Amino acid sequence: MAKNKQNRSVKGNNKKSVSNSPFSLPAIVSADVLATMSDDELIERFNTLVDEASSVERGNYDPTAWDIEIAYMQREFQMRQYRRFLHDKYLMATDVAEDYIEYNHDHDYNFDRNVELDNSAFVKLSDHRDMLRDFSNN
Repeated sequence: MAKNKQNRSVKGNNKKSVSNSPFSLPAIVSADVLATMSDDELIERFNTLVDEASSVERGNYDPTAWDIEIAYMQREFQMRQYRRFLHDKYLMATDVAEDYIEYNHDHDYNFDRNVELDNSAFVKLSDHRDMLRDFSNN
């Protein structure tokens, strides 16, 4: 019965195992190491893996090991692209905020920081709280 399961899984994949091939498996690189690589290093590694995977597939061997490494690299590219997008968005928002501040400064829309604030509403509110507290204690 186990033999049938094995045969079924092999029927869908007519590729030969890489373990018996002239190709050596690609080096497995962790996501942490990928994150520290420069863009140029990533591109070079990516192109190498794609070329190797094509050669393995042309030899009718299973390129799954290369496909997995390529998928991790594609994910790293996506994360970097999204980080750049967010960074650009932040820079645009910062520029808009700086322009707003500069515009207000140029048109004398500054608030006078020496003006005393009217806190009479707060004082009145605190008087009411004291009155309510006294009332609830009786």
